[in-house]
Amino acid sequence: MQMVKEDIKKVEQDTAQSMQMLLELDVIKSRMQSASSALKEADNWTTLMADIDDLFQSQDVHAIAKKLLAMQHSLSLLAHCGDYEERAQYLETLKNRLETLVSPQLITAFNKHSL
Repeated sequence: MQMVKEDIKKVEQDTAQSMQMLLELDVIKSRMQSASSALKEADNWTTLMADIDDLFQSQDVHAIAKKLLAMQHSLSLLAHCGDYEERAQYLETLKNRLETLVSPQLITAFNKHSL
């Protein structure tokens, strides 16, 4: 039994440094994945921003709403960015534009009792 205990202790000592290195590498990998995800979301936000103006010109309410939801999701993932407040304000402006676009149609529908 004593020999087994000594063997276990020796294995633990021999692998301690390797385990520490693996833990450090795992932390680095996690940070790189997080950075990659943030870059993809920033690119996604840029693409969505470029598309949204064309959609407003087409006045396709469903497509605009879908893009705004995608932008909202992207923004939630970019909360750590320095320009988060500007992006949030821009998104709010776009939501207001959508509301302005839909309001006349909504009022007409209510006035005509039309679903």
